[in-house]
Amino acid sequence: GVAANGCDSVVTLVLTVTVPDTNYYTVSIETANPGMGTLTGAGTYAEGSIVTLTATPNAGYEFVMWMVGNDTACTTPEYTFTLVSDTTVTAVFAALPVYYTVTGVANDSTMGYVLGSNQYEAGSTATLTAQANDGYHFVRWSNGHAEPTISFTVTGDITLTAEFAADEPDTGIEEG
Repeated sequence: GVAANGCDSVVTLVLTVTVPDTNYYTVSIETANPGMGTLTGAGTYAEGSIVTLTATPNAGYEFVMWMVGNDTACTTPEYTFTLVSDTTVTAVFAALPVYYTVTGVANDSTMGYVLGSNQYEAGSTATLTAQANDGYHFVRWSNGHAEPTISFTVTGDITLTAEFAADEPDTGIEEG
C-alpha cells in the first residue's frame, strides 16, 4: 500500500543465530587382562559429557584400579569423569589369592594332637607339629616323614595324620 506520506515502507529483519560447534570425543577402555573382567562405558560422547565406566571382575579376580596413562585415576570399579578430550582408560584386574586347607589330625586323640591346621595361601609354607600326650610318643606322619614337625609348600588341600603309640612301660630293670 501507499503510506500517507506517499512512500512504501518495508522492514527487513536479519536474524543471525550462532550455534556453537559441538565437539565429540572418544572414550576407549582397555585391559591387559581381558579374561579377568568385563568393561562398559566406551564410546563417543559430546564434549563436557559426564562419562561413567564400569569394571566387573570375573570369578576369581578383583578390580584394582583405573589408569589414565601411568597415573591412577580411580580405585573403585565405577569411574565417573567429565569428558574434555579423546581419552583411553585402562582397567587393572588381579587374581584373588587362592587358599587351601591344611589339616593335621592324630590317629588317636587320646595319644596326642596336631598344631598348625589352617587355611594357607597357595605357594606359602605350612608347618604341622605333632604333640604326644604323656605316656605316648610320635611315630610318623601318614606321608612317611618321621620328624614331629614338618614344613611344606602348599599346593592344594591336604590332610596328614600323625601316628602316635603308647610308650613302653618302665619295668625298672635295666638292660645290659
